Amino acid sequence: ATARLNASRSTDKWNFDFTSAYAHDTKDGYQEEDGGAAFFRLTRTPPIVNLNAVDQFGRLYIRPNLQGGGSQNFNPLYELQNYVQTTATNRFTGGSTARWNPLTWLSMNFNFSYDGTAANALSFQDKGYRTTTGPASVRNSGFIARRAESQAQYNASSDIAATKTFFTDFNTRTSVRALFDRTDYTYQRLQGNWLAVVGLPNAANIGSTPSGTPSQTVASSQQTVRGLGYYLSEDVDWKDRYIIGALVRRDASSLFGSGHRWATFGRGSVAWRVSQEPWWFIPALDEFKLRASVGSAGNRPAFVSQYETYALSSGTVGNPVTLGNRNLRPETVVETELGLDAELFHKIGFNLTSSKTESRDQILVVPVASFYGYSQQYQNAGTLAGRSFEASINIPWITTQDFNYSTRFSYDRAKSKITKLNVPAFTAGAAAQGTGALFFVRQGETYGTFYGRQFVNSCGQLPTAVQGACGPGKDFQANSDGLIVWTGAGNSTGDGISKNLWQARLPLNSPFFSTASGGDVSHFNTAQVVNWGMPIIARDSTGAAKILPLGHALPDYRWSFAQTANYKRINVYALLDASKGRSVYNQGRGWGLLDFLSVDDNQLGKDAGTAKPLGYYYRAALPDNGSGTGGLYDILGPNSVMTEDASFVKLRELTVGLHIGSFGRLGGDWSIAGTGRNLKTWTKYKGFDPEVGYGAVSGQGGASANSPGSAVLNAVDAFQFPNLRTFTVSLSTSF
Repeated sequence: ATARLNASRSTDKWNFDFTSAYAHDTKDGYQEEDGGAAFFRLTRTPPIVNLNAVDQFGRLYIRPNLQGGGSQNFNPLYELQNYVQTTATNRFTGGSTARWNPLTWLSMNFNFSYDGTAANALSFQDKGYRTTTGPASVRNSGFIARRAESQAQYNASSDIAATKTFFTDFNTRTSVRALFDRTDYTYQRLQGNWLAVVGLPNAANIGSTPSGTPSQTVASSQQTVRGLGYYLSEDVDWKDRYIIGALVRRDASSLFGSGHRWATFGRGSVAWRVSQEPWWFIPALDEFKLRASVGSAGNRPAFVSQYETYALSSGTVGNPVTLGNRNLRPETVVETELGLDAELFHKIGFNLTSSKTESRDQILVVPVASFYGYSQQYQNAGTLAGRSFEASINIPWITTQDFNYSTRFSYDRAKSKITKLNVPAFTAGAAAQGTGALFFVRQGETYGTFYGRQFVNSCGQLPTAVQGACGPGKDFQANSDGLIVWTGAGNSTGDGISKNLWQARLPLNSPFFSTASGGDVSHFNTAQVVNWGMPIIARDSTGAAKILPLGHALPDYRWSFAQTANYKRINVYALLDASKGRSVYNQGRGWGLLDFLSVDDNQLGKDAGTAKPLGYYYRAALPDNGSGTGGLYDILGPNSVMTEDASFVKLRELTVGLHIGSFGRLGGDWSIAGTGRNLKTWTKYKGFDPEVGYGAVSGQGGASANSPGSAVLNAVDAFQFPNLRTFTVSLSTSF
């Protein structure tokens, strides 16, 4: 007989379910009477060795790692082999353009375009499909989901443009334009479990649970968005030296609140080509232009933002959720820019740009008073201010008939700060476990700063009464990882094994602990356990972990270095791209510590003085309840050790091309090129790729409007697919 082990894991508990099955010898090995349930089985070759390993029925093992826990321990090849997903998409795009020139200086344009998409999708797990979560009776019941989705976009515009020159060198262009857009979207979904028969991906195959409850669920959505806009623009230049541009735009959208359907935007710019003045005195600087501009643009609210919403299920209206806002306005972004463009010796070009951006009326989900009967409302509640600087220089080093070589270097930096918040501060973050409160949204906060627990790595982070006992040969010392740990006076961080100090605990009657019942800021609180050699979390006077800044999702600066070379028919292009000062919370490393699969756990090659106890990486209990040893795993909460410097330099692209020319009787003008992207990364980051982030978000009230929806800002590495290294070969010609 063989034993089967079904295991499911919640956050901190394991549940095991054992069943048995009869097996008998056959000439090919073992044959097992199996009802399709998920199981573990001992084999001569452990499945962890090979993801392609199969059992005696030819099925891939669904748990490739027998010692790993949780639903994340799932063989990805099994899903690729057994989970059917098909999508059929039909798309039609078309447009028309008409142009009329009644006068040589006057033109009229008319445009209309249509883009329609219809998609039907099927997701199918057949009856008997095995997973790693839930009881076997639920796991193997099968699943069907059918989805139908369609979207139609209409765009129309007309404009009148007048281009006229006055007094020989005074050039003007005046434009008036009207625009209309409409988007219609529909979505329907039907899904359910408890399939009646095997192999039938039909909705009629969906049954009921053993208790008789129908498992079939349906959902649908319908949206129509309309927009209307007008604008007037004027551009003039005089003597090709003084350039002025201005635009005023008036926009309406059905996404704005019903009491605020229209909004006004605009821009203005001036430029002065100083080098074109008759008195210009630097001949080598043949181009020198100063420019300045200011402009505004808007971001539309989400479709649901202005409406009252209620919980609705199976035809039953539930509790109210979102209070409507008829005065909801678009977010307005106002940017002021100053710049300089120059060219030296008709060869070397460089640009400098400094800009200031203010995002006003940011749309946030805010709590409302309980007497409204709703829990939240979308409001224009904040202002975000940012500054950026960009610089670039292009140098053609060699220019000959057969050989050319040039380089381009660029540099930029950008930071933003929340300068106004009309609601109480709140937290927001990504959807990965433990990261829902990664950011503080509060006035004065630098945007993109994420927070978590801080492991003490300097004596100054200890309570003041303890700092004097910190240093070489004292009670608290820095270990090989740079963390401050308790060792006891006269001991070193390498004495744990030789002096049997592992699992020792700092006595509560130590002078390092507070004698006050509520604690004080100068001592450890008695609710804080301090174990020998274990990482220490920075805490307040009550013993609670401090939530401190860990890093910043945006880099301090970026730079790139591009090189282009041409020799006769051969051309080469290479791009180095770098980011300095960005941090990433490496949650995948924390998962490795949980499953004892991280390289940090490996003590092979370490001596008794440098080896770390198991609890140093894992934990004996929750780190914040005062009873555990802590540990770097830290229940996957963002912390200072798992927050890593993700600075990098990348060989972003390398292209080598050959111009062949005419090819025999085929003629034409042929070229062939090979391109490699993301070829090499130089970084100290311990994950797969430092350019990583979590695109899914969660925020206050479970809504995503309060969170940065960009993976650039949600700097969390939680098993996202890393950037691919790609190679492309292209062959082109023209006749």
